[in-house]
Amino acid sequence: MDIITLISTITLTTLLLFIDVCFYTVLQQSTVHTLLACYILYIPRPNTTPILSILAIALSIESVLTQGIFGLNLLYLIPITIIGKTIARATNAQTALYCLLVTACITAQLHLIDPFLLHKSSPSLLYTSKSIAVTLLVVLLLSLKFQNGKLGNRL
Repeated sequence: MDIITLISTITLTTLLLFIDVCFYTVLQQSTVHTLLACYILYIPRPNTTPILSILAIALSIESVLTQGIFGLNLLYLIPITIIGKTIARATNAQTALYCLLVTACITAQLHLIDPFLLHKSSPSLLYTSKSIAVTLLVVLLLSLKFQNGKLGNRL
């Protein structure tokens, strides 16, 4: 990984973390998951372990700011990464993989981690569907900027 890629990844990660925290501050709930969307976009790409590590650290920082516990989302990020890389090697359907991973991550966060570990009430199905739809939209919009594992020539 060259230094330009590393700097652009850190800049993008910082920007997406800022966007997530701003949306959480305004809406008082995690509806938009831009960092998670970027993380999911990098899962099927080869040789992206350093980028995924940077994004996982940023997601852990985000969980401190929103939930008060560092690294809580690693409970679903690590299995999702392993499953996503395995499926990406076996098939070439990236859009379906993105949809599957977004749905699994948000469902795990809202219906497993929040109720059982944080003792929050389980959200409604409408809120879960809205959160999945918004994150899928962000994934699809961000995927338009990615070309063959690199960012497009315009940001």
